[in-house]
Amino acid sequence: MRGLVLLVVAWWVPTPALAWGPDGHRIVCEIAWEAMAPATRHQLGIWLRPPADVRAALGLRRKERVGDLGRYFFDACIWPDTVRDYGSETDFWNDDDVRHYLNAPGDGRDLDAATTSTTLDLPEDCGPRCVTEGIAHYAAILRGDVVDPERPAWAAVRFLGHFVGDLHQPLHAGYGDDRGGNDVLVTVGGRRCWNHPDARCTDGAIDRNNLHGAWDYGLPAALLRARDEDWKTWARVLLDGATPAQRQAGQERDPAVWAQESFALARDVAYRVPDDHEMLGGAYASRAEDVIADRLLVGGLRLAALLDDLAAAQASRPTGT
Repeated sequence: MRGLVLLVVAWWVPTPALAWGPDGHRIVCEIAWEAMAPATRHQLGIWLRPPADVRAALGLRRKERVGDLGRYFFDACIWPDTVRDYGSETDFWNDDDVRHYLNAPGDGRDLDAATTSTTLDLPEDCGPRCVTEGIAHYAAILRGDVVDPERPAWAAVRFLGHFVGDLHQPLHAGYGDDRGGNDVLVTVGGRRCWNHPDARCTDGAIDRNNLHGAWDYGLPAALLRARDEDWKTWARVLLDGATPAQRQAGQERDPAVWAQESFALARDVAYRVPDDHEMLGGAYASRAEDVIADRLLVGGLRLAALLDDLAAAQASRPTGT
């Protein structure tokens, strides 16, 4: 274990649709920004630009000058988790909430039960909508293969960047009966709220919290604190330290493969909490540290590769199509 002691917060997560927390999503998209081709950055600037009336209604910042576009992108990647706060436009959230995750049948609290699946069956476990379907849908919009008047390019690119990050959080491919770990209670040490919008904290208290929230917020935040780094510095450290195997994995374009990886990590790592559900430190936290670092890095590299492909497809389309 490399100095990681888990002192996470007392919070309540009301839906299984949030992932990584703002810093995790920013790390994925910062890595993608640094790894993508220059031509993709240019196309990204075009995609990200919403109409003025939409920008005001949804609280979006004005398009920054080109030199600040990377910052605009990583902020855009957290927008799908905040859009529900903006009046009538929350239809964006209501229509796409189930696209943040997918679930296999069963319950992570009883991994040995006959009713708890040992495999993720796609597309059956996706249903009509899930995170892999959402990634495919928004990629098709940006590629120009699908026209969705309610999800134009400026929205599609935000959802795509966010959903790629979501799918690399293992519990976003967890079990349905425990809502991806939301109903798996763990004991963690309260310290501060870690910017969770629904946080309810008592400084220094010990409280009962859920496993999904620990992976969204508590574990990544504890990692940053243990490393004494901000999220942007850690993104650079992860990218600079990428191994050849991680860079190769970062070229995998199939969301179904990403989902199978996350399901395996959820089953083999995330759900393997101590029997007494005591502090998620020690061996559990050490193993989680490795998983989180790898998934953030590889997720960012895959997002870059996907956006490179989509930008190239857009550039190859005849003018006016």
